[in-house]
Amino acid sequence: MNQIETYCCDATTLTTELDGYNYFFLFNPFDAEICEKVFAEICNSMDRKKRKVRLILVYPTAWKEALNTGRFRLIAQMGVDLYQRAVDIFESI
Repeated sequence: MNQIETYCCDATTLTTELDGYNYFFLFNPFDAEICEKVFAEICNSMDRKKRKVRLILVYPTAWKEALNTGRFRLIAQMGVDLYQRAVDIFESI
């Protein structure tokens, strides 16, 4: 069964709650420092429960932080025009 949940909380405090998910949708995510913490927890979750994970970042501001984990690769980009990326999709390696 498919499951969608929304969390309204400090994203840096989520840990084992992440273990049940394969897709993470972040709309205009946080600044780089917070994204690093969130991505680190997603990576920790992938270590606890081996699986393929995708990050969907809408109006991405911290795409470099996703790549800098060494655990994700960019698989798709969609834009609204030539100058603005609207969506980046990353997949775990």
